[in-house]
This record gives sequence, structure tokens and C-alpha cells, in this order.
Amino acid sequence: MSNFVTALVVVLLHYNESSSAFTIRFPLIRDRTTNSQLHWSCLVECNDLDYCEEEGGTSFSSTTPSVITTAEHNTYDLTSPREWLEFCELENGNGAYTVMRCDYDFHDALFLQWGNEFHLNRLESSFATIAPANVDLASHGTREKSRNMIRFLLKQAKEECQGLQAHIDEESLFCTFMVTILWQPKNDDVQVQGHIFSSLTPADVKSSLLSNPLTAAIALDPYLELPNRCQNSPDAKLIAWCRKRRPLEEKFKSRGVGEVLLTRKRDNQVEILEGLTSNLFVLYPGGVLHTCETDSVLKGYARHLVITAANACGLTIAIGPILTEEADLWQEVFLTSSIRVIAPVGEIILPDTDGSSTTLWRLDGVSPQDATDSLMWKQLLSEIYEIVRRKGQGCFGSSLNPTGQRY
Repeated sequence: MSNFVTALVVVLLHYNESSSAFTIRFPLIRDRTTNSQLHWSCLVECNDLDYCEEEGGTSFSSTTPSVITTAEHNTYDLTSPREWLEFCELENGNGAYTVMRCDYDFHDALFLQWGNEFHLNRLESSFATIAPANVDLASHGTREKSRNMIRFLLKQAKEECQGLQAHIDEESLFCTFMVTILWQPKNDDVQVQGHIFSSLTPADVKSSLLSNPLTAAIALDPYLELPNRCQNSPDAKLIAWCRKRRPLEEKFKSRGVGEVLLTRKRDNQVEILEGLTSNLFVLYPGGVLHTCETDSVLKGYARHLVITAANACGLTIAIGPILTEEADLWQEVFLTSSIRVIAPVGEIILPDTDGSSTTLWRLDGVSPQDATDSLMWKQLLSEIYEIVRRKGQGCFGSSLNPTGQRY
């Protein structure tokens, strides 16, 4: 494969309820040749998105900054999905969101959407936890607006990928995009917004199986006063959590820590629930794969895929507590999230108040970077790729919207 400078593409998309138009902002595009930063935006002023796409109804300006500084001197980089969500909360209050993985296949020039309807279903149930009683999602066509938004975002992404095509000489490569859809209450209506992000780094399935293991830190005493999703609608994906989890990140995500594991006391024992942005799985002897109870954690899409793939890999799923006292029994530990799907854990540490830490668990006996299939998470990930491709929405030749149109 030819060498080229990795590009960063971000699209911000907002559905304007009053004019039935889409406002699109491209706050930062990093040129693949010069790596220079360009700031620009475009506004779609059209009542019908399909018509607008066909007629090319866009206008451009150069007034939209990618970094915003508030009166309180807080800075938000809108190219970051996380900071964009935090800024949206600051501007308009809490909202529900979902993050979906979409892979562009360079060979077939089509997108693979990972769990479109799953994400929309969870988005709707999450929004219900904060929505005013007078908001009717069906009457506002909120799901359809979201589908149209995803389609439009991916069309922009495809155009960017086509610019990379000349550099791609391997048929198996794909490029992953992170699509974020946000719903926020607005009077008696719903404000729908979208964001798409990618590093534009071509990858293949084999490289996904070579993920470096991360170190996870457990949030334990004396830090129990810190935020915990289990205490506040754990099954709802709300943007307020992006802000509330920062104290945990500041205390624990240093010195090479990749994720913080949330806990709770249970019958004088410590139960590990999930990560700040991930679900947790632990492999016990006898091929028993444990994950936390559904009513205590977010119902993640990648978590759903692992549970679906487990039987084909000879595993039995056990839904229930994962206790730190059982760490000696753990054979593998991994985290799941929409974008990485599966992230192996090499070590779990217990931070001390003096800044030091002790190891609760470490993967022994085999290198996590080993290219063989000896580690169960690799077998699961391979099976998941096959499952997603076989599904109606999840094959590389799938449509991007209910009408069957392809891009």
C-alpha cells in the first residue's frame, strides 16, 4: 500500500426543525498532502434532503471555527466527538446519543453499518429517560430524520474515501468512521444533530486481531464518592456522562491507563460493572464468559455482538456479578465498544492514594500480540465480523437507508 499522510475528517450536521433543512459544518479537514488545517462550513437550505442532494443545493462560508472558547474560558474542539457532545450539553442541556461504527470497503466502494436499528432503538429508549411528557418522537419523525442524517453523513464520508482510493492497492482494506447521533429536547420538539469522525487510516480484519492490550484501573475506596453510571440511568446513553466522568479520568487515566472500571459494593464484596465507555467481559475456566447484569450497565452494541457470537466459539455466557475476589480465576479480560468492538486487557491495577498501584490481575502465559487464535477474544472478534457481514444491514453490499439505495 502506498504511503500517505493520514487525514482527519469531521462533519457536524444539524437538522433545523423550523425550515426542515440540514445545516452541515465541516470544522476541520486536514489536507492529505500538506497536512494544513482548513476551516469551512456549508449550509443546506432545502426542504427535502434527497432533492437537495440531487440538485447540489449547498452554499459555503469560512466562518465556522473548529475550536470554541466560552465566556468561562472553557475550550471545546468540535472535531472531537466527545467535546462536541459536551458543548452541546452546555448550549442546550442534556440529551441522548449513540455512537455507531461504519466501515467503508475500498474494494466494493460501499459502507458497512454496524447495528443501525439497534442504535436507533437504544437512542429512543435513552431519550425517553429525559424527554418531556409532551414530546412524541413518532409524530416528529425523529427516527427517519436520523436515518436521513446518517445517509447524508456517509455520503460525505464516501467522497473523502474516494480521494484515498488511488493510494489503496490492497482489496481487503476498509476505513472506519465514527458516526454520532444526538437527540435533545427543544420545547415540545426534538433537535437532531450528527457528527462523523475518522482518522482515515486503512485497516483490515487481520490488523484488528493484533490490538495492543490496555491497562485498566479500578475505581475503589476512597473514591466511591466519584460519579458512577450505575447510580444514574445506567441503561441510558446520555451526554451528561461525557462531563461527569472527567473526575474519574483525571484521577485514574494516567500513567498508561487506557480505561477506568466502575465498581459497586455487593454483600461486602467489590463488583466490577463496566468501563467509562465500554462493557466488560471476563473469561472463567470451563469456557464461561461473564458479563455484568443488564440492568446495571449500558446495553452496548458490541456487548450484544459478543453474547451473540459466544455459542459459535464454544462459550457459555453467564450474566451476573464479576467480583474482584475471583481475579485468580480470570483467564482473559476484554472490553467492548462500538468502534473498537473488542479491546483486550493486559493488566488491571488498583490505584493507591499515594499515586502508586498494585496489580489485581495480569494476562500470563501468552502474548496478547500473538497472531495465533489461542486467545478467545480473537476468535470472538473474527466471528463477530462474519455475523455483521451476514446480517441484512451488516454486509458490505448493504443499503444505507430503508429504500434500498446504495452508495
